[in-house]
Amino acid sequence: LQSYALKTGQARGSPVVVNAPLRQLELSFDGSRLLATGSPGATTKVFAADSLKLIGEFQPAQGSGVVWAAFVPASEQIALVTNSLDLRSDGASLVFWNPAEHNYNAAHSLRRVWPVGVAITMTGPFVAGRNQEFLKAGTGRAPTLAQPSRTPAPATRWA
Repeated sequence: LQSYALKTGQARGSPVVVNAPLRQLELSFDGSRLLATGSPGATTKVFAADSLKLIGEFQPAQGSGVVWAAFVPASEQIALVTNSLDLRSDGASLVFWNPAEHNYNAAHSLRRVWPVGVAITMTGPFVAGRNQEFLKAGTGRAPTLAQPSRTPAPATRWA
């Protein structure tokens, strides 16, 4: 990775080598941080966007990996969705991580979700899954959303 000044086009700081194929590269809302997630099992890293100085690294638990991550607005935290590397397992979690303080808050178990991504909404984190979705509401409750119907839409006739 290399950072460049937009006005001058000059390189800023030294390049950074990421040792795994990148799955996700995301800029924070204020443009100050850069999030990089790699292949399953690899560390997720957060860099200062202007200098590419490493702010923090998240190493998933043994046997799991980060599926997707999202910056939490007006916060230093990042929401991470992790899952077991054994896709037959039901071991997904939603974790809130503060890379500057090198700590994370309690993980929320995501049973039967098999996540593919996470987005931050006005209500809270929304986890998209292969079988169902999950919304962590700001009330502290964690309801899952109803399973969408798999029945095909009725045919429409045009007059």
